[in-house]
Amino acid sequence: MPSYVEQIENGYRLSNDHFEAVISANGETIGITHLASRGEPKRETVTVKEQPIMLRLATDAPREDFVDWQFHAGSGTEIPHEDDWGIALELHKKPTNNGAGPRCGRLIDTLLGNAWYTDIYYPGYCWYRRMVNLPKEWAGKPIVFVLGGGDTWDWRNYWVYLNGEQIGRHSYDTTYTSAFHEVPRYVIKPGDANYAKLKFGEENLLAVQARLLDRRTPDMHRLDLERYSGASFICDQYVSAGEPTRDVTGFTLKQHSSSMDGDNAVVELLLMHPTEPLSVTARYWLAPNDTAIHKRLVVRNEGNAPIALLEADVSHLLFEKVQYFDGGHGWPARIGEDWFAGVAHPAGISRFDKTGVRLQCYPGVTLDPTHSHDYTSKTAVVGLGNGRRAFSEYLQAHGRRKPEFLNMYSLYGLCEIATGLYEKVELTESLVMKNLEQMTDLQKRDIRFEYYCIDTGWNDPLGDLKQFHPKNFPHGSDETFKKIHDLAMKPLLWMSPAQGPPAFRFGTTNPLLKPEDNVGAGWFLCCASTTWRNMLREAMLYHVKNNGVRGFKLDEVAFYCGRTNHGHMMNKYGVEATMDAFIDTLNAVKQECPDVLLMLYWRFMSPWWLLHADTMYQRRLQMEGSTPSPFPSRIIRQSVTVSLDQGHDWNWDLMPLIAQDSLGVWLSNTRWGSWMGAEGWREAWIMDFVRGNMMHQLWGDLSLLHEDDVVFMQAIAKWTSENWKLLKHPRRILGSPWRQEPYGYACCEGDRGLIVINNAQFSNDTVQIALDETIGLSRGKTYDVHWIYKNGNVGEQRAQRVGPGEMLKVDLGSFEACMAEIVPMADVVRTAPPTPASAPKRIHVRAIQNAYRKLDWYAKEDQATLALVMNGRITPTTAPTTLAAGPDRTDERDRDIVQEHLTTTALLAPKSSPSKLLFFTRFDRDGIAWHHLAPFEIIKVIATVDGKPLEMKVTPKRWHEEAGAWSWVLHEFDVRAGTSEIALAIEAAHPKTVSLAFEAWHADA
Repeated sequence: MPSYVEQIENGYRLSNDHFEAVISANGETIGITHLASRGEPKRETVTVKEQPIMLRLATDAPREDFVDWQFHAGSGTEIPHEDDWGIALELHKKPTNNGAGPRCGRLIDTLLGNAWYTDIYYPGYCWYRRMVNLPKEWAGKPIVFVLGGGDTWDWRNYWVYLNGEQIGRHSYDTTYTSAFHEVPRYVIKPGDANYAKLKFGEENLLAVQARLLDRRTPDMHRLDLERYSGASFICDQYVSAGEPTRDVTGFTLKQHSSSMDGDNAVVELLLMHPTEPLSVTARYWLAPNDTAIHKRLVVRNEGNAPIALLEADVSHLLFEKVQYFDGGHGWPARIGEDWFAGVAHPAGISRFDKTGVRLQCYPGVTLDPTHSHDYTSKTAVVGLGNGRRAFSEYLQAHGRRKPEFLNMYSLYGLCEIATGLYEKVELTESLVMKNLEQMTDLQKRDIRFEYYCIDTGWNDPLGDLKQFHPKNFPHGSDETFKKIHDLAMKPLLWMSPAQGPPAFRFGTTNPLLKPEDNVGAGWFLCCASTTWRNMLREAMLYHVKNNGVRGFKLDEVAFYCGRTNHGHMMNKYGVEATMDAFIDTLNAVKQECPDVLLMLYWRFMSPWWLLHADTMYQRRLQMEGSTPSPFPSRIIRQSVTVSLDQGHDWNWDLMPLIAQDSLGVWLSNTRWGSWMGAEGWREAWIMDFVRGNMMHQLWGDLSLLHEDDVVFMQAIAKWTSENWKLLKHPRRILGSPWRQEPYGYACCEGDRGLIVINNAQFSNDTVQIALDETIGLSRGKTYDVHWIYKNGNVGEQRAQRVGPGEMLKVDLGSFEACMAEIVPMADVVRTAPPTPASAPKRIHVRAIQNAYRKLDWYAKEDQATLALVMNGRITPTTAPTTLAAGPDRTDERDRDIVQEHLTTTALLAPKSSPSKLLFFTRFDRDGIAWHHLAPFEIIKVIATVDGKPLEMKVTPKRWHEEAGAWSWVLHEFDVRAGTSEIALAIEAAHPKTVSLAFEAWHADA
């Protein structure tokens, strides 16, 4: 499918068998005037024209950028801004120490809510304050404050105060176009009333009162809004003496040409500015197999003095009569049904309003008049595909992860050093060697892992990431690597680009790194700092060359840097350069070892990273390998599996399924694995590798596996090794993981396939599935459905025969996950699976409140309970009954704490043998799941029969330090045979705004 370029009346046509674009070099529009699909299938038709190029330059006005702020919570509701309690506290008048109190890096960040969550919707106020020095030489000049964000992550309202006086306010409305807008500016000119209050040559108190975050999208599920996450780097926070920027447009075409660059059809337009010493070369190209046009700019300084280029519109396109969706920093915009537009770089920005879609770069570079520093922009991409999947199809075609099945094992979960509350379990030489012996035993059973990850804690925290921890590995690393290679596995190492060698060794200072290597706000390291950049790169190259390492897990990173000594501008204008420095490191490692596996974890938030790495974990929905969903379950892992399926479902059409790292399945009795042990791991295992990521990923303690577990793993390993190609194109079937019902996946092609189903509810259920083209099978055939795993068993395959036009009927037990292979009809059909065991029965209970009071923050007898509620909401702490975070960083809606006593009665159908009463409490606020790190601390339930208390266990039972927290808690009671009535007494402490919902089930023991 070659690409072609031909000259036409007004310019050029670029085309291949599936796509065409017209680049006009004459007339009203210079640039793209036509985009369309060609061939089959037919795609949405659009009318488009490219808008003129715009560059934003820095002026000569001096400026001071702010690194961070003192943070303080305000009122939690949409009251008038003058009634906000921050006003009553006079936060706008009282000077602050720039190093004191809770600190926030950006004006669009908050310290509210449950630990590790990002505020998606917050109706109240927050305050950001700092002291600002205005140099004496600025006197007599306009003073310009540029403060806030410019996209969906921004506050809706701002009030800005200087030395106690309001100097301006800003708000934006999203009802007419979008939430993308210019960053708010506040100007004080000589002669203004407030100008006389400026203190030149000394410090001034700058206070920003912000209200209303609303980062919701129509696709978000309301119940789980506290789990949605993300970030934006579009934030300015500086003051200047005079106008800090100026926009340049009005370039005219001077020259145009076309060519073939290899297989790519190319058009180049040379544009000059009539009055500014600037030229721009716009290069468009179409590759042979693409349904997307690409564009890149080269911006040159044609004058005699340096020019600071801050922003560039690589392409600005107006589409007629279509809607725009999504977009933002590091994410593409969707256009209509089948189109997308973005900048192919994690620092790129796609924003839209009534003028169209602007594909922007924020280079933050100085153009040298000698052309030694011409700026070559990142690539703008406009393409089309299969509806919402258009962008993910493009990214999969151009990304690094290829459709091959991976088998991975990690020690983490067997060891654990990231905890702050519990005793660390160190990664040691003896532990690794013992684990590798277990690997040897598994290999004898034909269970093989391709990659062996030596996870967190392996390195010397005082070293340069080349040496193993001398205390834990007294003989160094040679024997460890030799044993891994002898088992024909590829070593994979965990590293933290943000924390460096001392990662999770809190309080450890690495002598090779200095404070000036960090980002200024906080202690994360800057990837562009020369010392750290070289250390990380040299360490990765060292392990690839000398130890045969073939993979890296890169966990946590910081790209928003407030320093000027790392070769980039501060804050948002340094993000692109900082990301490029990290990408350069990845490229150096890939050049040395082209098949190296690169896996990205925390804070890599743009899908464009998949052009440079194989997988990424963070996908705009907060989850870890043991983060529960808002739906309760009897076994923790059942709720975790639903959580992971929700993550994949949310991103199903947004990024390639194969590159979405779900973190696999944990075998662990550590806090990072939520002490799940091995219970329920098989069901989690079969759900995990069929979601589309084509990966077996096991973490943790192999000693938790029993013989029947190994038999199960052996059967699954055999099937995947022989049939993994079937897993390339999964489809969602049945229901949704966002509802408590059966859901699953089908991976079928022709007359063969695989289905997995998870009945994510307490009740038994029966589902029916059509074995036809709706799940990828050929229509009109008779199939045999062989159950590989059903009713908790693997072994002798049972089968069901389904004729043409018939439905496959599947009986499902409570929280049962099952797996079946679909093959053409054979001669022998075995019996169908037995009926599932009886499921728990719902017991209707109504709790009656018989005591209620508001807790008093000043009453000594209430303070321990208040601390439990607040600490469990804000941060893990080793002193749970002593308040760890005060009202300066607490959502006001969480501060009004009440204590209530309730009673209810559960009426049971008596059983002839012992049974269980499952009593769940779910927390929500305004229909949104409310999360707590230790719900068992704030709600107590006692069950009695004839006045005698029943034995009980509670889930969860430990403080949660994971990425996420609990919105439910289970009290499970032992019920004696013949019991028909149980009295329940409930004592709960919680914010007044949080509702409690109770649910009871009667189950077999």
